Amino acid sequence: MFQSGMNLRLLAFALIALSACTSPSGDEPAAATEACEPDSTIAEPLIGPEAEARTDGSFEAWALFFNTFPMRPDGEPIEIPVDTEIKIVWRVAGEGDLAIEALGPRETSIDPDWGPEIHGGSNWDRPGHEWGTGWTFPEVGCWTFEIHRGDSTAQLSIDIHEGSR
Repeated sequence: MFQSGMNLRLLAFALIALSACTSPSGDEPAAATEACEPDSTIAEPLIGPEAEARTDGSFEAWALFFNTFPMRPDGEPIEIPVDTEIKIVWRVAGEGDLAIEALGPRETSIDPDWGPEIHGGSNWDRPGHEWGTGWTFPEVGCWTFEIHRGDSTAQLSIDIHEGSR
């Protein structure tokens, strides 16, 4: 009796846990929309961490992160605290205006606090024109930048977390 009672409790717990992982519509697990695979960075000790955005291969898009200390080693994802303004400088090849938005948990979408502002130039050696943007992420989780220039698009994912780790 004890063993079968224990099995029933475990089964009930498992069913409750599984039901908590489904979206309200029941279409897909909620955890799938919250999972984050942030893009790797390249440590640039003199200027900050940078990351290359994912593109279709027809152009390049890069992000350079400011106010993200401590510096993380090459290959590690960038991690940014929630509710903290950061500056991101973008180098994006191609033609046309630059538009960027960030898509977050539960399909939240935010625009930059400021920018994109065209920069005249710098010592950051990546292809394309340079723009500055400011961002404050209102929620912990995975955020993906959608970068648009002309007919080209790119994506770059980052992890927003609760304070310093």
